[in-house]
Amino acid sequence: MLTAEPYVGYGTKGKWKTNGTVLLDDIMIEGKGDIAFQNDNSYSRTMETYVYAKLWDYGVHFKMGYTLFERYSLIFDLQQGIANLQPSWADFKPEDSRKNKSFAISLGHSF
Repeated sequence: MLTAEPYVGYGTKGKWKTNGTVLLDDIMIEGKGDIAFQNDNSYSRTMETYVYAKLWDYGVHFKMGYTLFERYSLIFDLQQGIANLQPSWADFKPEDSRKNKSFAISLGHSF
């Protein structure tokens, strides 16, 4: 089996947490907060909100698998993002990029 297909993702929200406190320049915050997905990093709801990436993601999903004796299977899975997820800061667009990438190996047994 060999497949290649597009994928689309949408960031909703999340939470972050660490032991202790976090120091941002001269501001100290408690070690927890929200994760936001938005295109512009120049504003956020609170100091504890971390803007992780842009809202929309898209890319290509590859899958390659092999079945042995109609009972055992081995599957390799690769997902490569195409969209640059690095949020801008008002009119400033960062030169670096942030893209999703994942890899998985699955072993299976059929009864």
